Amino acid sequence: MLGACGLGGPAHQPPPSDIAAVVEMTNGLNFSPDEITLPAGGTVEWRNTSFFTHTITVDPARASNPDDVRLPPGAEPFDSGEIPAGEVFRRRFTTPGTYRYVCIPHEGMGMIGTITVEPAA
Repeated sequence: MLGACGLGGPAHQPPPSDIAAVVEMTNGLNFSPDEITLPAGGTVEWRNTSFFTHTITVDPARASNPDDVRLPPGAEPFDSGEIPAGEVFRRRFTTPGTYRYVCIPHEGMGMIGTITVEPAA
């Protein structure tokens, strides 16, 4: 029952040790933190700790405003699909540069985040 309302599920468990950064998707319709930096090869885990369904979308063709999304040269667009309450989405970033992403259902409310991927040392 708790999982159905976002209070249970993997989003409320400790993240795996190989995760470079964790971003929460909140009831306030934002990403927390909304800006992160990680090394190339690092994995981000988004955790839907809210009651709402969210997405992670880095695809200008899917965004309401294509200017809200940005990819570095050579990076492929992607979309998580719907992430239900209590669930997680993980993505490994190998191409250095700046990624700007949105939550499709809440883009118009400013649910936008930025990831800076630094070259591997």
